Amino acid sequence: MYYSGIDLHSDNSYITTIDDNGAIVKQQRLDNIDDCVISYFHSLPGTHQAVVESTTGWYWLNDLLNDHGIDLVLAHAKYLKAISYAKVKTDKVDSQP
Repeated sequence: MYYSGIDLHSDNSYITTIDDNGAIVKQQRLDNIDDCVISYFHSLPGTHQAVVESTTGWYWLNDLLNDHGIDLVLAHAKYLKAISYAKVKTDKVDSQP
């Protein structure tokens, strides 16, 4: 199983994917284009689960991933300690599950 954290922006996303052992297997910034997002997940064969902060604009991502059998969990921004208390805020850090 792979677990991906998605730092979603209006025109691009930064995705970090870890394996069952917590090791980072892939990180990439990509345009918010359906084919780009699906290609990212298909490049890692197996089952995926993803998480994204529940800000505006996540609906299309939920529909896209669910259509491809990828479970998307919405995380409430208030409870994302790693992001809200981070001393270093970058998309790479924010995307880590």
